[in-house]
Amino acid sequence: MRHVPGPSVSVLVVSWQSATWLERCLTAIDPGEAEIIVADNASTDGSAARARTVAPHATVIALDRNLGFAGGVNAARAAARTPRLLLLNPD
Repeated sequence: MRHVPGPSVSVLVVSWQSATWLERCLTAIDPGEAEIIVADNASTDGSAARARTVAPHATVIALDRNLGFAGGVNAARAAARTPRLLLLNPD
């Protein structure tokens, strides 16, 4: 049996009111090469649902309040499975 390595990088996307931009952002990332984690900062525009729709392979963390960029990064980082992190803004 051949070992298939997992993703080499975790792409962390912090979202707040970003439903408009998430599709273009998330579909630009190759899920075979990267683990995608979206931390949504309590958006009211459907950002978390949009992320789940356009990237069903992504981990979406819907925060119950806005923790700001750093708090969103920390929430996403806690879910990351790789030692390499890439921070990406959805816009």
